[in-house]
Amino acid sequence: MSTGFPPIGGPGTGRRRPRGFWYAIGAALIVIGVIASITLFVVVLLHLMGRAPTDEHTFGNKEQTSVHLDAGASKTIYVTKGTYAPSSSCTAASTDGGPNPDLSSYNATVTLGNWRALFSFSAQNDGDYMISCSGPVSDARYGVGDHISAGDIAYPFMGIGAGAPFVIAGIAVLIVTGVRRSRSARQQPFS
Repeated sequence: MSTGFPPIGGPGTGRRRPRGFWYAIGAALIVIGVIASITLFVVVLLHLMGRAPTDEHTFGNKEQTSVHLDAGASKTIYVTKGTYAPSSSCTAASTDGGPNPDLSSYNATVTLGNWRALFSFSAQNDGDYMISCSGPVSDARYGVGDHISAGDIAYPFMGIGAGAPFVIAGIAVLIVTGVRRSRSARQQPFS
């Protein structure tokens, strides 16, 4: 099996010492892996942050906002992290007399920036829905954003893993090059 490295050894043995450019190749692979990991992490994280409530759909304690949903679409009701209270309650009602969506509370802690997920709901029919919330914290801010699951939070970290094969390959190239160059240096005949 060929490793792509020139043969090891000194003059007359038919084996040559690997060139130093293999170190550069190993380092380049590591850099590519790190850059890919950071880039994918940031891109996916920014995409998730875009699901947070917009100013248009935020409201105060005991207030309400209206959102339009297509049939089957899901949304999440968030509260600012600093004003979270487990006893907060929210309602979602159809404004055109259709069926009201059922709210499901989050069993895990899901946060997007300053927002913590409280409830999620899905619309059975196209239409406008009135969302209202109340809780023990009088200055609480609530908002309606795109649905996010606990599993979605893992995606940025999976992006980190995308660069891992390059980093591993780079480390392997550096180790093999170092070992082969070391062996070659020890096998050089003394003059």
